Amino acid sequence: MFTRAGFPPIEEVQANGRQIRRLLLTDPYMMSAVPGIEVERHRDGHVTLRLQYFAWSGDSVSIDQVAWDALAAIEQEAFAAPAYSPEPVSQRASPPPPAPAICHGWGLWLQASVERRAVWSQCGGRGGPIVDYAMQMLTLAMATRPNCRFERENPFASFSRCFSPTMSLDNPELEAIFAVLRREYYEVAGADRLAEARMALRAPSLTRGGSAWQSARAAIDRYKATNDYRSERLQRLRELASTAVNPSQADRAKMQLTIQDWSHFMQAQGSNYRSLVEQLESLAD
Repeated sequence: MFTRAGFPPIEEVQANGRQIRRLLLTDPYMMSAVPGIEVERHRDGHVTLRLQYFAWSGDSVSIDQVAWDALAAIEQEAFAAPAYSPEPVSQRASPPPPAPAICHGWGLWLQASVERRAVWSQCGGRGGPIVDYAMQMLTLAMATRPNCRFERENPFASFSRCFSPTMSLDNPELEAIFAVLRREYYEVAGADRLAEARMALRAPSLTRGGSAWQSARAAIDRYKATNDYRSERLQRLRELASTAVNPSQADRAKMQLTIQDWSHFMQAQGSNYRSLVEQLESLAD
């Protein structure tokens, strides 16, 4: 779970003798890119906190050393193995209980070492040591962003609102160009042009060279124009990413992720275009 979220493998961390504590959140619908938190006590005693995103790491921020002691004071309970409660003999022959109602809640994962992990789901309980531990880590993270409002009645959502990434770049000069490329890329009515071309190919009495055929070819050309427009923006983004001078890890990751996303989308649109042309050309004279 943690490595999929972008954290270095815990085995490597332990091998280097580092002392870390990690928290990972999952939102109720698994739709938000909520970053994880890592608190580390270094060999000289100072303590840092950083955020871990899927494709980049946030900058480490020094925090008060007592924060580590406060976590250590409650981690025995937080990382304790769940108590085993055998099913009463009187209930073993009873009919199974009804299926629980569908629940969408937050999830928590804690990690201190290969052996020391803990998991909690909002759908399975209201609180406990794991939640108390997580709340301390969330409070520490939120304190590094004075402009963020930490809502204790809704702590997970407030953390997500504060730290979930946007596609905006940190470098204002790069962002000025990137923002224009994003706007131009997404403002194109490609889906409408594709639907228009597909409808044109369904026209009755569609024969090669006829007026309906000419209309279908024009609709396909308009769809191709939208793809060409987007492909040009993709190429300009590739050039921006390759020529950027010392971009931050986050900016580099955001541009590369966008390039991957746009590239996959444009490959699909190219396949759609070829399919339309094949249908048009397959018509008999």
